Amino acid sequence: MEKSEVIELLNKIEITVNEIAKNNFEIFARIYSYKELNNFFNKTIKEDEYNEVKENLKEKELNIIIEKIKNIEKKVKEDKKEIDDKWNKYNDNYKEYIYSYYLNIFTIIKEYKNLIPIMSDLKYFINKYFEFYRKIINIYTGEEPLKFFSVHNRNYVIFGKNGSGKTKLLNHVKNNCFKNNSLVIPSNRNIEFGKQRDIRRGYKNEKNLSNIFYTESYEGYTNDYLCEMIKDKDYSELQQNKKVINKDSMCIGETKNNTINIFNSLNLERRITFDEDDMLVLYNDEQGVKKYYIKDGSDGEKTIIQFIMFILLCPKNSFVFIDEPETHLNTALLNELFDMLENERKDLRFIYCTHDIDFIESRTNCELVYLNRYDGENWDIKMQNSFDNIPIDIIISIIGTKKDILFVESQENKIDYKFYTTLFPQYKIIAVNSCENVIENCRSVNQNKIFNRKAIGIIDNDYREEQEINKLEKKSIYVLKYNEIENLLMAEPILEYIYKKVLNREDKLEETKKEIIKMAKKAKKSILEDYINKIFFRIQKIEKIKYDSKEDNLENSIDIMNRKNKEKLIKSVEQFSKDLDRYINEEKYEEIIKSVSNKGFISCVSVAKTNKETYENMIIARIKEDEEFKNLIKENYFKEIQ
Repeated sequence: MEKSEVIELLNKIEITVNEIAKNNFEIFARIYSYKELNNFFNKTIKEDEYNEVKENLKEKELNIIIEKIKNIEKKVKEDKKEIDDKWNKYNDNYKEYIYSYYLNIFTIIKEYKNLIPIMSDLKYFINKYFEFYRKIINIYTGEEPLKFFSVHNRNYVIFGKNGSGKTKLLNHVKNNCFKNNSLVIPSNRNIEFGKQRDIRRGYKNEKNLSNIFYTESYEGYTNDYLCEMIKDKDYSELQQNKKVINKDSMCIGETKNNTINIFNSLNLERRITFDEDDMLVLYNDEQGVKKYYIKDGSDGEKTIIQFIMFILLCPKNSFVFIDEPETHLNTALLNELFDMLENERKDLRFIYCTHDIDFIESRTNCELVYLNRYDGENWDIKMQNSFDNIPIDIIISIIGTKKDILFVESQENKIDYKFYTTLFPQYKIIAVNSCENVIENCRSVNQNKIFNRKAIGIIDNDYREEQEINKLEKKSIYVLKYNEIENLLMAEPILEYIYKKVLNREDKLEETKKEIIKMAKKAKKSILEDYINKIFFRIQKIEKIKYDSKEDNLENSIDIMNRKNKEKLIKSVEQFSKDLDRYINEEKYEEIIKSVSNKGFISCVSVAKTNKETYENMIIARIKEDEEFKNLIKENYFKEIQ
């Protein structure tokens, strides 16, 4: 498609629209009397017919049409300029689209213009007038959704929460953008096949590729049409000598051969071919499975064939919208199939609408597109780069909720996640596997207006200094007052509550605490090692070395940093060791629980004839059931979080 062709077409539209606006509508609008109307049509008009015309053709309606035509003329001028500026940036798919789009508009306008001189019958004129009126007001002169996909030679994955307008977008494409190169495979597609015997005659008059899945009136099998289209294309290719000699020495067209090869390359239990009657059949010679019609295949097999045929039949440089491709297919098979189809039809732009995370992540040549909402006129569409580095599973979690977000340093099967989910039901809890991810995801969500959500985070203490804790809190990242959640669950108020009100073992409370103190004393060496490694890691991460090209200067800088860090680390470890000894000797239980990182402390609940898992579940259950207990925890340990 050359730019000159499109510009020429736009010039014709502009001229024609201008003529209509200045002549035809103005002439008709000036007819204010019965006599004038008679003269206009050069025939006698009955008075009741005249009154009917005057009733239907109100000045307001005429003005609407004239204004609409002026808007089209304005848009044509704007589009000519835009094409001049951006033509080389457009992909071939969009070039084809804009040509077919304006060709359609020109056809409508030209058709009406050519009819005016030959209209002699009043009712015929009026009918054509209102037919044109309807067509004009249906021409979308705003921002076309397809324009979003105009630049990149890449495929796209669209996702969004329920109600964001995905289905409306696809319906809009189907109803308004099906010129020559936009096609939709809807989610509610019919996957039935028959024997293809009853539709051969006249099938072309009933179906084409753009409406193949919409079977409101036809009583047969939708996808038999696809089989017939494949056969016709096969015949056409043979006429053009685009033939393939298959393993049976049969001469077949490229499209039919590609259909067979793609399906059979998936290494399924069944293979496909076209039999001697040119019927699509399944078989497996190795397993002794004789040929049988595709109608008797599984839903998965029929879906695969449906996808293959449809994609191979798509016109060159088409946009293909595929809603919920994962229906009837497992993810591994789905990924492999569309890898093949994308490779086979590199000229197409594949645009998927899906929530299947594995499929989304498998699309290596895809732009991720977030459909935020549809306001009745426009779609709020954003590109992937606006999400920074947030993983797709987290994005989908966010858009699927109306709640604010609480990122926690955990996994969904861990006690941290269960604890926070129960304690903060007003938040959507999302578990990520490191404190760095908590911090980064919070930042990305809060900076991105797309999400329209507030995000906060909770991370483990891990011996963080007060200065760092205060700095993180300003970024809505809250540091646990204990080194990790297991320690918090053994905090004295929580332990005492469970022992008194749930276990009824208050007598074992002091014994449990003494057991934990004893464990801390025995584990001092490993506690210190854990402290040293975490502090050393943090120091190394904070300290920066400025590069100097001179070798001696660089070496000196490294030595200075190491010496400084060594002194800082030794001093910190000595202080921590002294504090730990004091806590143990003075049996300061709460200070030990708060300052020491040791997941093993919670095992000491065995003193009260229970175990770690049961104890944790008791806490979760009581948070749900007892508002007083829930408030005790929030007030003591999460006061900052509302």
